[in-house]
Amino acid sequence: MAKIVTLLVDLGYVYVYAFEKVVTEIIKEISKHFGDLAMTRGRSHNFLGINILLGEDCLVEISQHDQVQEALNKFGETYGHHVSSPCANRLWDVNENAKKLSKERSDLFHSIVAKLLYITKRSRPDTETAVAFLTTRVSKSDIDDWKKLQRLMAWY
Repeated sequence: MAKIVTLLVDLGYVYVYAFEKVVTEIIKEISKHFGDLAMTRGRSHNFLGINILLGEDCLVEISQHDQVQEALNKFGETYGHHVSSPCANRLWDVNENAKKLSKERSDLFHSIVAKLLYITKRSRPDTETAVAFLTTRVSKSDIDDWKKLQRLMAWY
């Protein structure tokens, strides 16, 4: 009987998809060469801050709730009301006369936008437009950019 095995190697990680007995055999063989391995088995995995849940119905759920919560905590403000989209029509408008953010707040802006970029590229494509614009503003962020970030954070 043929054994079908799928191996995925990425950034030093090896993912094995096969029947349980086959996976166990492969792990034993790899362990002979590399020693003890850190691994997770089952339907729930965490990889680089990404939660992966393999459902009984063969659907895969990918989320980054902890990463999002960390960004929200770091931001520390609330928008005050529900928003229907991650950005407003004025997202692309830049007011060259707007007051620049303080160094401390500018650094915070940069840090949060970088974290949101990571989240967006892996699990939240709905925020890509807003995050893409905000990444262009990290070196010259102003009060208007902060308000746009505030609205985006309300979307989460």
